[in-house]
Amino acid sequence: MGSFLRKLQESDDTAKRKFLIISSLVIMLVIVYVWLMYFNNIVASVSDTSTDVAENVPTESHSTILSTMKRGSAVVYQNIWGSIQWVAGALQSPKEYIIKPLE
Repeated sequence: MGSFLRKLQESDDTAKRKFLIISSLVIMLVIVYVWLMYFNNIVASVSDTSTDVAENVPTESHSTILSTMKRGSAVVYQNIWGSIQWVAGALQSPKEYIIKPLE
């Protein structure tokens, strides 16, 4: 590793610039890949939740626009109501803070 750094320090500016561009590109690709995998997990968990909510809504044998809108509004209502309940639970939780003096 030390010899690689020594060779890089002693190389000309074009080689240093190439190394900088290539290493920046590799690091950016790794970060984008990790971000996309994280985003994929978030979308998968949300879609799993929405299908569970959608399964709780009764369906009819023949689907019309009105019945589809009713089911969709029921899913939205359940999601909003769940969010409101979560916020209410967070606001009602005990507020105990431990403050330690600086030493």
